[in-house]
Amino acid sequence: MKKTILYGTIIGAIWGVFPMTLSELMSSTGEAYSVIAAGALTGLVVSLGLRAILPVKQKWKKITLGFLTLPAGAFVFGVVVSFLHLGIERATGLSYRFIAYEFEPIDTGISYALLGAISLFSIAFIPLAILSTIGLNKLIENELSNQAATQRRQAAACSLYDLQK
Repeated sequence: MKKTILYGTIIGAIWGVFPMTLSELMSSTGEAYSVIAAGALTGLVVSLGLRAILPVKQKWKKITLGFLTLPAGAFVFGVVVSFLHLGIERATGLSYRFIAYEFEPIDTGISYALLGAISLFSIAFIPLAILSTIGLNKLIENELSNQAATQRRQAAACSLYDLQK
């Protein structure tokens, strides 16, 4: 679980760079940091959500899940960044783009989901989303394999102890 949290947070922060540069969300250092933080939170949420489904063995299922995580993650990012910017405005008085005119997290999420999935950018984003999902799948497979090995060692140690009685 710890590895999933770390993986999701790091991958999400990296994914946060894409909207930051493509949507020009770096007009200030604070805005750039907030977008990276929103990406990290989004990666965490998406990875924990995928953990309930993964691991899967079939390659086509991994690819399908990766394809579906792109619009889902983009939607979550739009909602998270909107709420984060609202919190920043309430705490500091600074207004960033997502709340400068209106606070519409659902609309922002839908816009990012559509932009990520059906724009020209999707040519690059779809393979990256699939690779991110395959990486998470592999991490979870390894984690479960290690847990199973630990349980087998513990069971063997208990059996050995019982034999010595």
